[in-house]
Amino acid sequence: MRTKLRHVLQIALASFFFATACSEEESAPPVLEVHPSSITMNHREGSTVLAINGNVEWNLQSNRSWCVPEQLSGNGEAMVTILIQENTNDADRNAKLVVTGGNLTREIQVTQSGISASIDSTYLYFPAEGGEKQFTIYANREWEIVNSNDWLHFTPESGQDTSQVTVKTDANTGYEPRSAIINIQCGSINRQIAIEQGGIPLDAYADGEVRLYDENDAGNPVKIVFMGDGFTQEDLAKGGAYDQAMEEAIDAFFSTEPYPTYRDYFAPYIVYAESEERGISMFRKEGDKEIYTSEKSTAFKVRKENGYSTLMNGDLNKIWEYAHKVPGLEDTKTTIVVVSNSTPYAGTCYHWGDGRTVSLIPMNRDANPPGGFDHLITHESAGHGFGRLDDEYSGYGYGTLPESEAQALANHHKSGQFWNVTAVRDTAEVYWSAFIGREGYEHVGFYEGAHLYDFGVWRCEEHSCMINNIHYFSVASRMAIVERLKTIAGETFDLEDFISKDKQKAPTTDQLNGSYTMPLYQYPPATPPIFVDESVRR
Repeated sequence: MRTKLRHVLQIALASFFFATACSEEESAPPVLEVHPSSITMNHREGSTVLAINGNVEWNLQSNRSWCVPEQLSGNGEAMVTILIQENTNDADRNAKLVVTGGNLTREIQVTQSGISASIDSTYLYFPAEGGEKQFTIYANREWEIVNSNDWLHFTPESGQDTSQVTVKTDANTGYEPRSAIINIQCGSINRQIAIEQGGIPLDAYADGEVRLYDENDAGNPVKIVFMGDGFTQEDLAKGGAYDQAMEEAIDAFFSTEPYPTYRDYFAPYIVYAESEERGISMFRKEGDKEIYTSEKSTAFKVRKENGYSTLMNGDLNKIWEYAHKVPGLEDTKTTIVVVSNSTPYAGTCYHWGDGRTVSLIPMNRDANPPGGFDHLITHESAGHGFGRLDDEYSGYGYGTLPESEAQALANHHKSGQFWNVTAVRDTAEVYWSAFIGREGYEHVGFYEGAHLYDFGVWRCEEHSCMINNIHYFSVASRMAIVERLKTIAGETFDLEDFISKDKQKAPTTDQLNGSYTMPLYQYPPATPPIFVDESVRR
């Protein structure tokens, strides 16, 4: 009897625990987990796996036809393959996978990149004799070069992903240049590269060749050296782009009094410099470093700062090396004008404090001052360069001239430059004192504002090329220019002789009406002269 009772109790306990376990299983919370939570695919056709973990029945849906799950429902755990079709467009695209079950929802974001294609150069130039150059195609799929020009050869002509391509041109045996636009097809993307080849020059100057532009009867002529940067071999043809640019620069240099009156004192020389590419490089400043934003292979590496700036620089040592090809050149008596084969509004003059100057000028094509190639030449080369004149503009918030700048200005005067401005308002001592109150010069006096500063520094006339690049120099500037050319020519400056030959004593109405026809914000202030030897300021 006791044994039978024990058996009954064992059965009852077993039944209790079984019933308890079943109850706990039935009351367990629903679980639905997915991995990964987001999927990123490249543009190519492919597949990936989505892991589903849980204890519920689930359904899987996609909202895009190009993103297809192989399994749309299940119970518990599963590894589902997701098929991705090829993206033939250049834009990325997105899809959403949604897993639902047990009142739970899980979303998976799917991103597929588009095809991409770019090239690191959109223009290549070849000389008439032909040659080889390289460019790089950056792509993430197959690409093909479409070329129907028998004088152009590409290796390879097609490929996949990023590749370097070699371009070879046959020699151009004609005198005319030739060009082609080459298409690079990458799926639905088309990229183009322009290729130009020069023709055989009819008759060209050699790199480094020197030409005296004007014969001069003066016993000791004042030499001005003109040269260009960013002009190719084709441009050096006699009468070609280089000659035209130099002639325009020389005419501009001698366009404003007193230069036309004293032109016979000067001997302008042209030095020819061949560049591999046309144009100008651009850079931005990062601390003391210059970072190229675009680079051209030019003879003197002339470049301009990006943005609201007129600053230019270049390889000054090489510029002087070419200038010294002019026979009998004396550095301290030399003004060099370098014309950049480009058109931004810019210009910078470099001084050594002893008479040597180099001005870098682009061929800006604005119609009116302060823009325009001829106005920039007048200001930078004829004014800062040969005349060793200071800027006379103000109004940019510099305020009152500090004592340190007043002392620097006095040091400039001791070095024989910047005579057109003064920090001392002394009628008897100022450089232009002989013209204050003189008949014909009634407008000469003291006009506050110059040397960038609004107060504490004066110029002698209200209007001047050194303010806004008009074709008019103040009397102090004209006198400083003539005094310097007389000294270089070995003659003695005579005030009365200067006055007798002073042809333009005030700006014309046309000269004044032509200034600042564009908004001031479009024209940043001209870069002040940069002194290579800063000791001249101390």
